[in-house]
Amino acid sequence: MTGTQGRMITPEERQSITPEARATFVAVLQEVGAKELHHGDCVGADAATHQEAVALGLNVVIHPPTADIYRANCTGPPATITTLPPLAYITRNRKIVDAVDGLIVLPQGFEQEVRSGTWSTYRYARGIGRQGRTVPIPTLIIYPDGTRKLEGKQAYTLSTFLGRTPQTTPRRPSETWV
Repeated sequence: MTGTQGRMITPEERQSITPEARATFVAVLQEVGAKELHHGDCVGADAATHQEAVALGLNVVIHPPTADIYRANCTGPPATITTLPPLAYITRNRKIVDAVDGLIVLPQGFEQEVRSGTWSTYRYARGIGRQGRTVPIPTLIIYPDGTRKLEGKQAYTLSTFLGRTPQTTPRRPSETWV
């Protein structure tokens, strides 16, 4: 999962995701049969999606940043939470993409921004050549109004993209979404 802060702001000003985006996010996790969520442990979208993943009983892998200014310090049941060593933002974001089967992007706006960690992570996920992958991973953008845009393999729904109907089991037990 990757979310955005928009501009350089104080942690107190940082916004979470909208109720519409949050509802769509939860529905997507349920639709794809997610078992695990990776996030960057920052206030805003990371903290909001962490809460939802814990409430759904998912395993959560936290990839914290080295800079503490925006860190959320998310917690949860020790049996379901794994916290990795802190990394610089760009390195951390790429490690998250390299570790997952699909990326959920939760931007604050409707247009890509050049100087945005969220959109940089999105562009990396859509690229080719990450950790031996030969095609981009499925990427779902959930906009602030709750609408979604799926990219990858000419998919029409997440379920058809992943090669199953919503009633079937995930393609493998380690399926992870971020």
